[in-house]
Amino acid sequence: MRVGLPRALLFHHYGDSWTSFLKGFGVEPVVSAKTTGQTVVTGASIADNEACLPVKVFTGHLMGLKDKTDSILVPRVVSQNRGMKSCPKYLGLPDIARALREDLPPVLSPTMDLTDRRKRWAREWYRMALDLGASDGAASAAVKKMLQLLSPESQEDSADTRHGFPVGVAGHLYNIHDQRVSLDLLDRVRAMGADPRFKIITFDAPREAPFEFYRNMRPILAGTRIDRRANCKDGYANSPRGSDGSCLE
Repeated sequence: MRVGLPRALLFHHYGDSWTSFLKGFGVEPVVSAKTTGQTVVTGASIADNEACLPVKVFTGHLMGLKDKTDSILVPRVVSQNRGMKSCPKYLGLPDIARALREDLPPVLSPTMDLTDRRKRWAREWYRMALDLGASDGAASAAVKKMLQLLSPESQEDSADTRHGFPVGVAGHLYNIHDQRVSLDLLDRVRAMGADPRFKIITFDAPREAPFEFYRNMRPILAGTRIDRRANCKDGYANSPRGSDGSCLE
């Protein structure tokens, strides 16, 4: 059994936990290749014209898995911060994936709600593991390991200390870590002799942002203000993709 994972959007946040979950009961995770210009072109030609660039990139990665897997994992991420819902593109991503092409492999879409203290959403992952052939024990162990990897304690801030002065990078991880989408932003910062740094804020980002139109803007703005007062006073590099980058003074 081979289950595909598009290397896009929230894979850059939770990909390690998803691949660990699948490996936990003997399923082979197949992660799509890194984004190329052709990935973007393919996604843009198939996705809805009004979709944002990250969704078009996701579509390109989805197409890259079409003939390589038995099914594709696209979790429905309901909430990442208490009191707020996820961006609509996360909520509807499984439905978008299913509507793109009739010849795609089946889309697996268990729910993720990281604000549920009782972790009731994990039952869907347990049942999915059983449906994929896992034993009761293996399914339970896989879910437990995934929850450990998703805990706030396992999240670490990123800091590159191979160079010199620190420069904070503001943006979503799916932009920052995609070399094609970010136009090699991290390498460009390093080439200037700097240490690119960014905060990973997942659950309770402080309410320090002047506005929160989208829930997924809150960690960027809050993390930026936290780092500005701490150790990234030398400058900021902003992720350069439309509404997924924000103007910071």
